[in-house]
Amino acid sequence: MFKNYLKTAWRALWKRKIFSAINVLGLAIGISASLVIYLIASYNLSFDKFEKDNDRIYRLVWTLVSPGEKYYITGITYILPLAIKKEITGLDCGCSFQHI
Repeated sequence: MFKNYLKTAWRALWKRKIFSAINVLGLAIGISASLVIYLIASYNLSFDKFEKDNDRIYRLVWTLVSPGEKYYITGITYILPLAIKKEITGLDCGCSFQHI
């Protein structure tokens, strides 16, 4: 019975080659796109999971808007964490780091 289903499916695919190729290609693109989205999301959500109280860690990013474009800058000045700690209550500590 199963062999008969496979034979029928193969004949239908072989009869409409272009339509079948479009369907298979669309399915492959859809599956690969969903896998890439999953991998990107899991990579981005995996940071700082080893730290104690990791839900309390934040990262500052500057947004630079120029005509027609938007840039996100991850570097901050050295004095900014000290100023934030002075101005915002409830902040335990702050630090700045450089990545090269």
